[in-house]
Amino acid sequence: MTDIWAILGIRIRNCTLKISAYSGKGENSAKKKVTISLPAALRGQFDESEKDQAGLETAMYWKGKKRFVFIKTMCYIIPTDKRYSVMFIKSPQKVGIQIECICREKRNWRKWNLPAELLNGSRLAQRVRSQIRRRLKKLTFTPGLAVVQVGTDPASTLYIKHKQRDCEKVHFHSEVHHLPADISQESLIAHIEALNARVDIHGILVQMPLPVPIEKEAVIDTITPYKDADGLNPVNLGNLLINREGVTPCTPTGIIRLIELSGEKIEGKHAVCIGRSPLVGKPVGLMLLNRNATVTYCHSRTADLKGETRKADILVVAIGRAEFITADMVKPGAVVIDVGINHVNGRAIGDVKFEEVKAVAGFITPVPGGVGPMTRAMLLENTLKLAIGG
Repeated sequence: MTDIWAILGIRIRNCTLKISAYSGKGENSAKKKVTISLPAALRGQFDESEKDQAGLETAMYWKGKKRFVFIKTMCYIIPTDKRYSVMFIKSPQKVGIQIECICREKRNWRKWNLPAELLNGSRLAQRVRSQIRRRLKKLTFTPGLAVVQVGTDPASTLYIKHKQRDCEKVHFHSEVHHLPADISQESLIAHIEALNARVDIHGILVQMPLPVPIEKEAVIDTITPYKDADGLNPVNLGNLLINREGVTPCTPTGIIRLIELSGEKIEGKHAVCIGRSPLVGKPVGLMLLNRNATVTYCHSRTADLKGETRKADILVVAIGRAEFITADMVKPGAVVIDVGINHVNGRAIGDVKFEEVKAVAGFITPVPGGVGPMTRAMLLENTLKLAIGG
């Protein structure tokens, strides 16, 4: 049996250090998992200079149908700034492996004072765009996205410019249709029906908000489900309801991707969605439910909001109230997704009190740079999906 094992992954949970490792290549490769019960000293606040020692229990691993027993070994867990260096020693010689691991022990999260890990939406969106460019090389046509803007709302104009830049990055054809604010609902619907009929346009998005008295539901219903890039047509939302996900709403889909980025399993977790809008709250709750989470919706009529949020392994906040969620409302180690964008004193802040909550949460999205970039990336992905499917 090989003495040196390469480390695949390491995690501390519930005062237990779990390690995955492998040795060898090809048919001769073997994998094993080792579990170390951490000493009591590691369960509280410790001296930075302290060196804690833990013995490996006898661990079993399998290679084919054969079972091997790994001999007891010693390892040193050396506390450093917010991390732990773990050195494995195989007596009488040191095995040349030294790694670092982030401690994730939920019960003593505050005592260890470890900040949440950031879920970087901008970086993940770049990865999505790279994947889209690779898939685009296999196509013999260029996907086209049409964005319809009614009026001249400054925030909408800025957001549309971001969408246009994103389309350029993945080499999509994009069009922006600027329509006057006093356009009639009938004329707007006729314009969308003309886009429905165009073969070079695969995705259509109507930028919200729409001026009064235009009914947004009637406008969204006009977009054919086969060109509904925002995933808000009743047919696509109905498919989401019956767990037949096709084109799904952009922001909820981006949220799911960010949760998956954390490495935390959704199945079996308690997810709490604060907000019940048809754009974010309701669909993201359905998507979590489709992935076997236990889902609770909270809103302005919820009797004990803090009591509900404190139970959440996954907390999605989309209410549009600046820094509404504070640290005492968050379960230690939770995944916190901040959907809100509020402009206060010339800067964008979320619905979550970021600096305070990140000291308690396990993972958290920043504002800006969290959900926003992923929403736009999912719009591109939906357009490509519609182009291929259509």
